[in-house]
Amino acid sequence: MLQQPLPLYKTADKSFDEFIGGRDQQAHEAVLQWANADGPWFVLLWGSSGVGKSHLIQAALRHVADSNQPMMYLPMKLLLEMGAEATRELSNIAAIGIDDVDLAAANPDWEAALFSLFNGIHDNGGRLLIASTQNPRFTNYRLADLQSRLCSGLTYQLLDLDDAQKKKFLIAQAKRSNIALADNVAEYIVSRHGRNLHELSALFERLDEAALQAG
Repeated sequence: MLQQPLPLYKTADKSFDEFIGGRDQQAHEAVLQWANADGPWFVLLWGSSGVGKSHLIQAALRHVADSNQPMMYLPMKLLLEMGAEATRELSNIAAIGIDDVDLAAANPDWEAALFSLFNGIHDNGGRLLIASTQNPRFTNYRLADLQSRLCSGLTYQLLDLDDAQKKKFLIAQAKRSNIALADNVAEYIVSRHGRNLHELSALFERLDEAALQAG
């Protein structure tokens, strides 16, 4: 069952089958084990924007939800628009994923709230999956205890996809939209426009919309 007491906590709509990882196979396997409650209770993923961190977090939480366990996806960008007390009653949820946690760095209220949430989830036997665009060891956290907690778990750096993997990503995304994307077309898109998965996804959505309008 998806637990969504506030509109903020949106449904995790990605899947492991859709993930194109390549060099990040170990991270993929570790997150799948986390989703199956068959590994460390806390895993942290870090890497630049558009390498698949959010995808893996949402895929893991969707897997948890499919097993009829309560879960919650917390994108830090949206959490910051609320007061830090928004996390106060969440530590009893079986599985929580926090995205872009480094956005809370140097914010005393949010650092304290995340520290408390981390400890509460651990004490209640829950599971925590966190993504950061920076290595937590070198992020400017003011609360040393929070930084220590974030560095205490299994940590993986996700790397950018190479061009062959970006082509595979585009072709797979087209297939899900019932579009036959030729290999040479995918190669052209990647060579001219492909920097990260966010940009490729946005470009594909524009192409998909244009194709629908053109019939």
